[in-house]
Amino acid sequence: MPINPEMRHLIEVQNSNRKLWENHDDQESLERMILEEFGEFYAQLQECYLTDDLTALALEIGDVLYLCERYQGLYDNLPTNLHLLKQQVLEVCSDLELNPNDCIEAKLIRNCQKYPDHIMSNGRPYQEAVRVCKESWKAMGGDVAWSNVWLDLLAHIN
Repeated sequence: MPINPEMRHLIEVQNSNRKLWENHDDQESLERMILEEFGEFYAQLQECYLTDDLTALALEIGDVLYLCERYQGLYDNLPTNLHLLKQQVLEVCSDLELNPNDCIEAKLIRNCQKYPDHIMSNGRPYQEAVRVCKESWKAMGGDVAWSNVWLDLLAHIN
């Protein structure tokens, strides 16, 4: 399933609203982040085969694809190594019947809650603001707690 062009637009909007993030959008930084997230995706892929729980894997898929779409939105084309990683992630989505657009949408929503504007835009240095956000996120239960709430919300939409 191809990535919906609207997802790239939403990623661009989220990043443009967070000017501090744009300072870390050079090609080298984005490539490093994609490789780090792919490592987390791969580890979670192994874990999900043991547990049959796709929730954490879907979040890692969202992380990788979000950054790939961000890279492509800024620099048009992914380098071959990143393109191959993205294709692997999309193949896993297809194999496990996960909608990559849903994974990206979850990433967008999670970013809003994990990195709230009142912390990211209050004049703190970027690294300090990220640290505060991550500590707060962890204290609230982190990705596991957020995933449970998100899945519960999705289950009651229809």
